[in-house]
Amino acid sequence: MGWGIDLRKDGKIVQVPAHQSGSNICIGGDDEATCTVTYNYSPLFRFGMLAGKTGKESIPILEEVVEKYGTTPDDNYWDCTEGNVGHMASILLGWARLHPDAVWDVD
Repeated sequence: MGWGIDLRKDGKIVQVPAHQSGSNICIGGDDEATCTVTYNYSPLFRFGMLAGKTGKESIPILEEVVEKYGTTPDDNYWDCTEGNVGHMASILLGWARLHPDAVWDVD
């Protein structure tokens, strides 16, 4: 289980550079701002708090997480490590910067 995270504008998921992020990975990558992040990361950061915020509103939040935890992921995606959390936050931060007027949909 995890958070399903999409960045949407006018009800549609926005386009981002191809990525392989989160707990569900598409072979060859995905160019939509969508991913699933494991609940295992909850003790360090609750990604659900982004729900309803615009990309612009989320930038300072995500910058703080990246600054605090860094961006070097652990070899095991499922482990609740600072690097794993910071890495996922850095990906979402990049999307927020590309689409500051889009809104996070988190379930």
